[in-house]
Amino acid sequence: MSDHSYALDEALHLEPLGPGHYRLGAGQAYWNFTSAFGGWALAAAFAGVSRHEDSAGDLLTLGAVFPDALPEEPLDLHVSSIRLRSRTQFWKAQIVRPERPDAVLFECQLVLSKRKEHETGFDRPPPAAKAPEDCAEMDMTMGPKWLRHYRQRPVSGTPFSKQEEPASLVWIEEADGRPWDEAGLIAVSDTMMPRVFFADIVPRFGATASYSFHSFVTAQEIRKLGTMPLLVETNSDAIALGSYDQRARVWSQAGQLLFVTNQVGIFR
Repeated sequence: MSDHSYALDEALHLEPLGPGHYRLGAGQAYWNFTSAFGGWALAAAFAGVSRHEDSAGDLLTLGAVFPDALPEEPLDLHVSSIRLRSRTQFWKAQIVRPERPDAVLFECQLVLSKRKEHETGFDRPPPAAKAPEDCAEMDMTMGPKWLRHYRQRPVSGTPFSKQEEPASLVWIEEADGRPWDEAGLIAVSDTMMPRVFFADIVPRFGATASYSFHSFVTAQEIRKLGTMPLLVETNSDAIALGSYDQRARVWSQAGQLLFVTNQVGIFR
């Protein structure tokens, strides 16, 4: 086992304070413009659940809301079970300020499941895309701090342009070579640029209101991905009334659908 220290693992360090109660270090390393990166919070929720002594199974799905900004200071993570069944578990995770445990900044519900093969299935074909080595790497030094943790190579889609459809394809990998695992996939699932960036030449910033993530792979399958770049396919069905929806599919280089996400954001 490598003793290499990866950025995401350091940012997800949890100090136990009691049953289901952890001190979560501040998210400065994954800072966005006015709040910590949402993918960091999602991964922290999973980390807290997976460390619980009653936790069992692979992540099936999670759903989150972001009532407030996540500040640059240590925070508390509270994890509790909703219901633990023989095959499927239901959990809740909340992030709060230590001095204000009643004011929830972030809340996530997670479902873990003991996955198994089934004779019924459907495989959607992956989108056609150039190989990652044939795509130029984006310059991440000008954006928010969290972007520097990822290496991205766009295939199609031009941000800050008015496209006919707000679609994009991007290859993405961890910048420090961290191998993929469940926490890594959860964090990377929120790296997609807001779809309003592909519908207007003017940058229109906003925030995620609600978020969902649905996995179609086991933890064992994820570990087999190693450090390979993943293909992120993102689009929107509607941008209206200061809000937008955003859906994404993320594929392995072998064409396996790993997970899908859906979110609703608001913008100014």
